[in-house]
Amino acid sequence: MSVPLCRWLLVALLAGTVGASALASAPAPADEIERLVTDFMADTRIPGLSVGVLKDGKVLLARGFGIADLRSGMPASKDTIYPLGSLTKQLTAAGIMLLVESSQLSLDDALVSHVDTPPTWHGVTIRQLLNHTSGIPDFVTTPDFARLSTRDHSPAEILQWVAGSPLDFPPGAGWKYSNTNYFLLGLVIESVSGDEYRAFMARHIFEPLRMNSTRVDRRGHRVRNRANGYVWRDGKLQIADRPNPSVAYSAGGLVGTVVDFMKWQQALEQSSLLSSATLSQMWAPTRVGDETHPYGFGLRIHGKQNCISHSGHVQGAAAFMASCPGRRFGVILLANLEGVDLEPLSGRIAELFNRPQISGTEIPPRPR
Repeated sequence: MSVPLCRWLLVALLAGTVGASALASAPAPADEIERLVTDFMADTRIPGLSVGVLKDGKVLLARGFGIADLRSGMPASKDTIYPLGSLTKQLTAAGIMLLVESSQLSLDDALVSHVDTPPTWHGVTIRQLLNHTSGIPDFVTTPDFARLSTRDHSPAEILQWVAGSPLDFPPGAGWKYSNTNYFLLGLVIESVSGDEYRAFMARHIFEPLRMNSTRVDRRGHRVRNRANGYVWRDGKLQIADRPNPSVAYSAGGLVGTVVDFMKWQQALEQSSLLSSATLSQMWAPTRVGDETHPYGFGLRIHGKQNCISHSGHVQGAAAFMASCPGRRFGVILLANLEGVDLEPLSGRIAELFNRPQISGTEIPPRPR
C-alpha cells in the first residue's frame, strides 16, 4: 500500500492541531517544542511522532503529532504504542542488574555457566555481553539476515546463524556492537530466574514502574493504539514489514509509549528501581586496554555532560532517548517511519532548556 504525499501531509498537519488548546496553558517552551517537532516532521516526512519531555523530575510534555495509522486516520498521541527497537537493551540490562543485586548472578560469571554455547564462546562473561566486549558476531550482519528474519525461529536456531563464525576478537580484547550479546542476556535472565523473559520483565520492571503499555511484542497479537509502521520507497510512503519478535527478543523486541518510557527515565533519576551504585556501573564507559568506548550497559555514555542516550531502529519505526539524570532532564521520541534519525530533534529540544545537546554518531550497524 502506498499513500500519496500530499494526502498524508494534509492529514498529518490537521492532526498536529489536535491538543493545541492543552498547550496554550503550558509553559512557553512547549509551544517552541511544537514548532521544532512540526518542522522536523515536514523535513523528514514522518507520518506520526510521539514526544515526551521530562524537566525537574516532572512530565513537561507528552503528546503526539501527525498520524499513527494512515488507513484508519488514528492520530498519534501520548498513548500510541511503537516498537522500541534497541531501547530494549537498557531495560534488558536493568533485568540483569536486578539479578546481580539479588546475588543470583555475578557480572563475572561465564556465559556458559547459564546458557549452552559453542566452545569458542566459553571465555565470555556477563559483563562482556553487557558492554559489547564479548567478540561474539552480530547475527543482524549475517549475509542472509533479511530473508531469515521474516520467519519465526527458536533462540537456538538464531544463535546458529553465528555459532560457526569466528569471534571478532578474543573476549575482552576489543569493542564491537552486537545484537547477539543482548539476545543472549535474555536467555541468561530466563535461565537464572526460571521465568520467561516477558514474564520476568513484566513482574520486576514494568509492573513496579506502572509501565502499563510496555511489553514484549508478539507476532499476530493485535494491540490497541499501536502505530502502523511506514517506509519511503521509490517516492511513495508504504506500509513497512512488522518486526519479527522472535528475532528481536531481548535485543530489540519491546513495544511501549512515551508515557511509559518517561516512567523509566524517572526511575533512573530517582534510583527507585536500581540502586545508585548499580546505575553508576551501568553508566560507566567501557575500558579496553588504553581505549575508552562511550558505551555502558545498554546505553551510550556522554561523560562530560553526565548524560546517557540510545537509538532504536526496526522495520517501520524509529526511537531515540536521552537522559541527563543528574540534571533531571530527559527526552523520548518514538516515530512510525523506518530509518529516520531522531537524534537531531532530541538535541534541539534539549537546547531549549539550556541542557547539553546529546550528539554523536550512530553506532554502526544500526540495530534492527
